[in-house]
Formats: sequence, C-alpha cells, structure tokens
Amino acid sequence: MRQHISQRVNAMKLSKLLHVLSVLLGLTGVVMWTVAILAWPAGVVRFGVTRDVMLLCAILSLLTAIWLVISAMHHIMLEKTGEVL
Repeated sequence: MRQHISQRVNAMKLSKLLHVLSVLLGLTGVVMWTVAILAWPAGVVRFGVTRDVMLLCAILSLLTAIWLVISAMHHIMLEKTGEVL
C-alpha cells in the first residue's frame, strides 16, 4: 500500500512539472512574439537573429507549451484512474 501512495506522489510531481514548464514556455513565446512584432524592424539583424527567426522561435515555443499542457492533462487523467506508469 505504501508503494502505491509514493507512486501517486511522484506522478503528481510530474504533472505539476509539466504544467510549470508549459506556463514558462507559453510566457516565453508570448514575450518573444510581442518583441518581434512591436520592437523588431523587418530586415534588421540583432544578435544574429532576424525578425522572422524570432517569430518562428515564438511559434515553436507556443506549440511546445500547448503540447505540454495536453500531456499534463493526460497525466492527471491517468492519475485519477490509477493507471500511472
């Protein structure tokens, strides 16, 4: 019984970690997108990065955040049914 309880605690930690990472990546993507649109003129290279590259990185960050949210929700659903691997 004790082993089952410890597995649930570890599973909750993983879902929380996935959620925190998704929030951080989402905020990073939004900040990058805002900087690229509002403060980065087209055709200007800063730190070896153009506006287009910055927008692509922001999109990738947002898509990764969405993927992490979906995986966190899936993991939470597995925790509820007791099917945590």
